[in-house]
Amino acid sequence: GLLKHIQTIAISPGRSKDALKQITSALRAGDVVCLFPEGQISHDGKLQAFKGGYALALRDTDAKMIPFYIDGMVGSRFSRVDNPRSSLVDILRGKKRNISLHVGEPASHLTTDEVYQAVQVLRDKAMLQATKFV
Repeated sequence: GLLKHIQTIAISPGRSKDALKQITSALRAGDVVCLFPEGQISHDGKLQAFKGGYALALRDTDAKMIPFYIDGMVGSRFSRVDNPRSSLVDILRGKKRNISLHVGEPASHLTTDEVYQAVQVLRDKAMLQATKFV
């Protein structure tokens, strides 16, 4: 699958310390690391509480964090919202999905609450833009 072709670091409850060390090492090496601080895929399409582990990985680095929000994923095959078969039916019928990425400003040493607020602002802007096209 896709994960074999890209470098991934699995973060699981039993191995989170190892994963955070790998993330810190990658950041120190200048690699770009994409983290999803909710820790899981949303079951209801709403922004979930953020876990603080990512902050530990960033703590001893000079890495900047760039908050982002992906809009249009709810109900897709990557989502746990709606009918799990609906995305397969959509694909078979040739239905395309509009996905957009909303990116914030790079920042250093943000708290978990500040990151959540930055992503919430991006989500709100995405929702506002979506209502303009309806």
